[in-house]
Amino acid sequence: EQYNVQNRWLYKGRYIEAVKVYKDDTGCGLAEAKAYIDNLRSEYGIKPQSSGQGCMVAISILIIVSFLIFL
Repeated sequence: EQYNVQNRWLYKGRYIEAVKVYKDDTGCGLAEAKAYIDNLRSEYGIKPQSSGQGCMVAISILIIVSFLIFL
């Protein structure tokens, strides 16, 4: 059951929840739980979700607005 709960969170891209579930279920430390989930993620080829795209849009808008102000 524990294995299935972790995998469900991991496949949904919910990395932190997967780490929490493993940590709570095993009583291990945070570093060990993170290492275990990272290992699962690499074993199954699950790539981390990137949140950088939203930041890039905000930076681009800021640059354009700054450029227009200084014209």
